[in-house]
Amino acid sequence: MDLEKRRERNRNYYYRHRERLLQYKKIYNEKPEVKIHQREYNQKNKKERAKWFREHRKKLKIIYIQMLGGKCQSCGYDKCIAALEFHHINQNEKESINDPKRKNFGQKIQEGKIQLLCSNCHKELHFGDEMLYGDGS
Repeated sequence: MDLEKRRERNRNYYYRHRERLLQYKKIYNEKPEVKIHQREYNQKNKKERAKWFREHRKKLKIIYIQMLGGKCQSCGYDKCIAALEFHHINQNEKESINDPKRKNFGQKIQEGKIQLLCSNCHKELHFGDEMLYGDGS
């Protein structure tokens, strides 16, 4: 998504939800102890939160892999999900599965903008016929 479209979308969201956002901001700024408590909580539970995010990302990856058929769309590889990768057909619309702001990754899969490839096929697709050594030997 280009920058102008993103700004326009954010602006529209802000105008639609302006009162609620301002109310949250007011409450949050009136109670500095909330900020301190939240920061302390995050520091105390850093490992647990990191573990939860790792598990959450793995669950999302499994869901997305199932949406794409569960195997490499080029060679049919399906032994290990860690070796399966998402290929964005249009590189300009690239969006990471780990991006917390990502909302439409599943929608892109449904629209056919993303392919599921094994690691080898994905590398071959991106690097083509480049040899192991630059001189072709």
